[in-house]
Amino acid sequence: MAKKPDHEHIAEGIRELALPLDELTPDPENARTHPGRNIAAIKRSLARFGQRKPINVRREGMVITAGNGTFEAARQLGWTHIAVVVSDDDRDTARAYGVADNRTAELAEWDAIRLADIIADVDVPGFDAAEVEEIVTAAQGDLDVTKNKTEIGLGDKSAPKRPVAVSVVISVKEVDVIERALEQAMVNGAGTRGAAIVELAKAYLS
Repeated sequence: MAKKPDHEHIAEGIRELALPLDELTPDPENARTHPGRNIAAIKRSLARFGQRKPINVRREGMVITAGNGTFEAARQLGWTHIAVVVSDDDRDTARAYGVADNRTAELAEWDAIRLADIIADVDVPGFDAAEVEEIVTAAQGDLDVTKNKTEIGLGDKSAPKRPVAVSVVISVKEVDVIERALEQAMVNGAGTRGAAIVELAKAYLS
């Protein structure tokens, strides 16, 4: 009797999409390369979290259009099955989707302070110790506030009419205190974050 395939590594909600890796073909035209470090990070993620989203495959030839790195990492982990969404795209649509899937992710940006707060507390695949230290250190001075054409409020001589960029250095743990104070000041009538800082400064000086 054939052994039942092991789908435990696939999230329960997408297990019904599982197909044998042997039925899939990596995209020979894939414009996205996957160096060793990338595959290693994906392997760590899959080993820790399992597969939580399916890869995408073009029905003709069962060629992978998005998820080539995940496929290779799963293969190296010894998986026999992986969750797949199969589309009936033509070749040009499949190629365009494959590039768009990667490019749209590239256009996102990190919130440096929130990222530092997370990776300082928990182990995240893809970041080594040196990178964590560099990101956390850089985040210490990442609270930049732009005051949009609002007077500083410390007298005419020190109240320029142009926007002023103010940078301060605080610890990652102090960010929440600053954010809550700014939010409260805005609830009390300060229209912008810059104006909120002015109101907090006035309250301290009074």
